[in-house]
Amino acid sequence: MKRIALLCVAVGLSASCGSSKHATGTTTTSAPSSTLAQRPTSTPVSGRWVNPTAAVTIGVTEGVIKQRSGTIWTGDLSGKTTYISYVHAVPNQTGAFAGTIDEIFSGSVRGIGRGQLFLAEKITVSATGAVLNIARITRGTGGLVAVRGNLRFTGTANLSGIGNGPYTGMIHR
Repeated sequence: MKRIALLCVAVGLSASCGSSKHATGTTTTSAPSSTLAQRPTSTPVSGRWVNPTAAVTIGVTEGVIKQRSGTIWTGDLSGKTTYISYVHAVPNQTGAFAGTIDEIFSGSVRGIGRGQLFLAEKITVSATGAVLNIARITRGTGGLVAVRGNLRFTGTANLSGIGNGPYTGMIHR
């Protein structure tokens, strides 16, 4: 039984190799297929963001504040965004808030192209104004249709949303 198992493993390994020996004694090597899926290319990105205008409150429901605004990005991602945020006060941390953001970036990504990126984000802002925003790129359009990845925004902001800071991340295409 062990011989049969070893024989099956040996046959399986030889069948998966890129070369084979023909009955004539010649060896051929198969070239990689161009139809095989290519591995995603990962690229680190960085730059700065600024929110120069106050967010507009468009509703409050059960302690969750719905606001809209936009940001300007420079660096490897260059363009403007619009967003809707859903934030609430953090219990036991006076002046701090947390929530989620749905954001649409319109612009260009260095070395890739132009289009839109759709982001799902989780944000926290401390009572002192320190921002931490973790964003996931969920989809893209135009020249950015295949882009996915994660971004990390830090910096400072006031209660109206005006703020700025750096971003870093890794994008894949």
